[in-house]
Amino acid sequence: MTSRTDTAPLAETSPEERLERLKGLLRGTRGTRAAQALRSSGAGNVLIGALLHAADRLRAGHQATDLEQKLLAVLRTKVPDAEIREWGRVYREAVNQLGENVAVVPRALSTRPMASGYSFADLRAGWGPVVAETMAKKNAMVVSREILAAGAPVEDAEFIAALLDNGGLGAVGFDRPRGTLNGASAAGEQMIGEAEGPAEETQGEGDGRAVYREFRAKLELENFYVHREVGDQGGGKDEIYWLASSGSDLINGPAYRSEEFGAVKRGETRSFSSNRVIFDGKMAKRLAMVLYCMEADQSTAAWYDDLMKALGDLAKALYALEFGNALLPGLPGADLVTLATELAKMGVILMEALRNYDDLSATRGIAFTAFDMALLYHRDGGNVAYHFNGDGHHELRMKYTGDPVPFPTGTLEYLVQDARGHWSVPISLGWESMSAPAVASYNGKLYAAFIRPSDQAVMWSVQEAGIWSEPQQVGGWRSYYPPALAAAHGKLYIMVSGLDAKLYWSTFTEATSWNAATQVSVVVNQERPSLTTTAKRSGSGETVWMTCTVKNGNPFTMYHDGTRWIPNLDPMPYSPLVRDVSMAPGTSVAYEPWRATRIGETVHVCKPVFTALGPVHWTEKVGPSWPSAHGPTLVTHGSAMHLLFCGTDGGLYTSVAGTQQRTRLTKAAPMDASAAVSHNHKLYVMYRR
Repeated sequence: MTSRTDTAPLAETSPEERLERLKGLLRGTRGTRAAQALRSSGAGNVLIGALLHAADRLRAGHQATDLEQKLLAVLRTKVPDAEIREWGRVYREAVNQLGENVAVVPRALSTRPMASGYSFADLRAGWGPVVAETMAKKNAMVVSREILAAGAPVEDAEFIAALLDNGGLGAVGFDRPRGTLNGASAAGEQMIGEAEGPAEETQGEGDGRAVYREFRAKLELENFYVHREVGDQGGGKDEIYWLASSGSDLINGPAYRSEEFGAVKRGETRSFSSNRVIFDGKMAKRLAMVLYCMEADQSTAAWYDDLMKALGDLAKALYALEFGNALLPGLPGADLVTLATELAKMGVILMEALRNYDDLSATRGIAFTAFDMALLYHRDGGNVAYHFNGDGHHELRMKYTGDPVPFPTGTLEYLVQDARGHWSVPISLGWESMSAPAVASYNGKLYAAFIRPSDQAVMWSVQEAGIWSEPQQVGGWRSYYPPALAAAHGKLYIMVSGLDAKLYWSTFTEATSWNAATQVSVVVNQERPSLTTTAKRSGSGETVWMTCTVKNGNPFTMYHDGTRWIPNLDPMPYSPLVRDVSMAPGTSVAYEPWRATRIGETVHVCKPVFTALGPVHWTEKVGPSWPSAHGPTLVTHGSAMHLLFCGTDGGLYTSVAGTQQRTRLTKAAPMDASAAVSHNHKLYVMYRR
């Protein structure tokens, strides 16, 4: 390879050629895949618009903003300032002639006066319309992490087809829990029973935010499958190669170029050699990359060198620390996919304006978070595949070979069993909890509750359209012990033991949120309530059952008939109890609440015996013979009752009633009892890792 200085002329291309290409793009007359990829409805291509606006301002002698400095730095690696000023002149001429109709530049930039710079603050303020335009297109997709966790393909047929319709350009990312919390209760919120004396103040981690820690991430390219080969342009070469630029929130990745793959044919799988690592370095929160599939028909080695340097500088702009901090604090998945799209378009316009003869077949922007890396680490083989459907159609397989993501001990995660009985790998929520969680299915949505460590706040979140909401505090509630959830009577019930060791409950509807807390009874030293819902014994309707333990380990049982709580004081056949107790509705008799608990390492199961007056005593059923360190958890799913427990070896086990067989969920390692619920024909199990 040859080398050159940063501002030396580009090999085999002239300033005049590059300016003509730019004119064609701005006037919409250039009929290339790149021009097709850069089509916009008026809001997208904001980084491209900001770059051209910066070039125009440089021509006029204006001071560049923080964002303009970043973008000009990318272009300066390939183009001297004198030519950059010419880019600004060509852009201004197109704007003066075409106004808002100038192609590939959003209205927010084409209508902006030259004297007005465009900064990171402006980008953030105008980010909403860019996200809306990007996500309205079929070549941008936010994928549910539950799909990734289940081992399924992440890209569907509609998305793959849309890549071809958009010049081979597309971006994908994964959802994640929304938002962060500052740990403070809102003024005026109701506080339930407090213990005497001031609460201990905790600083630092554990305030309800998703917690991130530095780790080593490593991504490698394994192979690609050829669905459709690229078209030959009549030159002396017939190869493809792969390029990538990347950056995390902590470091900038290298500019990557693979070896050339000659004469690729439909139906082949081609593997990468030892040159396969596209990122290997530190990250804590996020990593983004842009990958290109290139057809090399007439290129020279000098162009490879030039292209590598351009990609290296693009990588510096990708998720550079100040860039990420300015844009991405707590943004949901659509924002990350939009950013990946915009960065990919920056690469496309550089390829189009600066390239020699290599044809760009397809471009992909990909956004990862620490949550996604945790899933890839657990996913069988660490593999995930991405489609490059442009001039050719190649399915690129990528593999995660980095370290496990160091979410803190006590972080919540969950598993999903689908209708076929297949279990996903663990899906981390990133929230720390000082207790085991609770889960419930209500109005077609999945709800979770947990205890925030910093101030013992009772927190809740809801999963809607696959995305968990930002956790919020239930009023001013605080507790040291796990909360309980159940759905009945058109409401979501929650029950906790307050800091004063008394039981409190409330109900929630989507119309009214949580109502005021009510103390269940005057009994004190009640801990770790468990709730479940059964059918009523007679007539229609539902009954909510509650069992908790008092300080000496004895059970305290009540049920709610829709109007009031009714105590049931008859003791269970085993007493005193340990602290863990779980309930689930019976499968053969719908109004029977079954209970499971643990004495020592032995799991015990019982159910009530009813008379005309109601439940009068409890009878023990045959339980499992396996030792249990935490739990157990009972849940009715479909037509079967499932028992989950943490074995003495630290693993999470599941067993279906009546089988006397257990299955270890190999990727899960709970620190204490789990919570489980049947939701939308799937079984969800949540726990602290």
